Amino acid sequence: MSVSAIGSTTTSPWNPIQSGVSQQVQDFQALAGAVQSGNLTTAQTALTAFQQDIQNNPQSPLATVLADPNSQIGKDYQALQKAVQSNNLSSAQTALASLAQDLKS
Repeated sequence: MSVSAIGSTTTSPWNPIQSGVSQQVQDFQALAGAVQSGNLTTAQTALTAFQQDIQNNPQSPLATVLADPNSQIGKDYQALQKAVQSNNLSSAQTALASLAQDLKS
């Protein structure tokens, strides 16, 4: 399952929600890129930065959509967080692929 478009600024599934949240998007793309490349140390650093971005701007469109625990997007984001924090690369990649698919819909 490939999610190669995540790192691209022109084909990224995150493009529709970039306005006004560029730092969040940059940090989320860093997280996605690290997970895709299998670098969990970098993914953990990017996740921490992204979580700080969310705390600093919880009303942003990206923060709002990811924070909804009842949505599939929110559930996939939670799964991604847990997988990265527990050093489970396979689960992180699966969660990221699911999240990317959800955001494209």
